[in-house]
Formats: sequence, structure tokens, C-alpha cells
Amino acid sequence: VGPGICPFLSPSRPPLRIRALLSVLFATTVAGCAAGTDGDHVDDEETGRLFAAAWEEQAEGLAVAASCSGVVVPDRGPFDKVVALTFDDGPNPQTTPLVLDTLRSRGIPATFFINGTRMSSDAAEAIVADVASDPDLILGNHTWSHPRMPDLSAGAAASQIDDNTTILVDAGEPERFFRFPYGAASCDLTAAVRDRGYTVTGWHVDSADWCFSSP
Repeated sequence: VGPGICPFLSPSRPPLRIRALLSVLFATTVAGCAAGTDGDHVDDEETGRLFAAAWEEQAEGLAVAASCSGVVVPDRGPFDKVVALTFDDGPNPQTTPLVLDTLRSRGIPATFFINGTRMSSDAAEAIVADVASDPDLILGNHTWSHPRMPDLSAGAAASQIDDNTTILVDAGEPERFFRFPYGAASCDLTAAVRDRGYTVTGWHVDSADWCFSSP
């Protein structure tokens, strides 16, 4: 796979960052692990391009300060051997139940950062209800349709946050953790998220599983 599609696999890129949550409290996320498996999401090549752009902005000092960015992980440890496991871009009725079975069989807590556009079936709704009811699992907000948030108007960005919040609240999940798609953020966006009671959540390691999703 070429670096244009999977930038984190290129030797010129920083080390792989599995999405291990920046917050020590939780191990998280979402049911559908691969971007590009849903028509409402960008394809894998576009995903790779956007992640690569975020990395380049960071490396060149163009990204906003750590307190405002969805890419920069503000906590520096020590982590006391604690790993927070997270999954993005679900729920996926095909893959999320498999992930849940694996986690539960080993007693592993996790957080699932979901997208509202994934909630298009009874099966997806059942998965979200299942996660919300499990004390070892957390639902997080990953926006409604996984856009690059800095490209949106203030109103559109607010809708991306709030429409997805409705799903979490309806499932009984409080507003706890928010992850920017691609880690693309700004100070104004970060303030808007925090004003709604969320903790902005980054990652240290990305598994890059989206690089290997089926065509």
C-alpha cells in the first residue's frame, strides 16, 4: 500500500499511533473500526490524505497549540502502565459485536467514539444501547458524519457536535469525551466542544486499521 493511502506506514512518517486515549480514565471506542466501510464516510485514500495533512501541519509547527488541537495529545505521563483502548467510526453491525465479544471475554474496558450517520439500522441502535448499558464501556462523540471540522461554518460544526450528542444522551450516556475526526481542530472548535461539557480526546498510537479495510 502506498504512503498516499496509508501515510503512517511510510518510514518517513512518525511511528504508528494506535488510538490509545489521552485520558487516563478510560479505555474507549467505537464499533466500526475501519473508515471507508460506509457510504457516508470518505474513502481510504481521502482518509490517508487528511491524516497526512494533519501530521505535516504538526511537524511544520502550523498546528494550533496543544491546548486547542485534536491531534496533539496534552498528557505526557507517567501512565502507570495504564492503556486506554478506543475505537472510532461505529457502530458497525458486522464488526462491533465481534469487538465487544473479544473485550468482554477478557474483561477489557474500552470507549467507542460513534458517528450519527452510522445509526441507520435497528442493529446499530441495539449496539449503542448495549455499550451504554455496560459499566465497562463508554460512548464518545465523534461527530455526526466525520467531517474535517475546521472546514465547516460555526453553525455546521455545532450541528455535528449537538446532533451526535442527542444520540448519546438518548442512550443514557453523559457528555464525556469528544474526538475530532482526523484530529483536525482549532481553538474555537475546542472551546465549543468543552463548553458542552466534553473532554477533547486525542490518541498516542493509531492502529491504521483503516488502511487495510476491504475495497
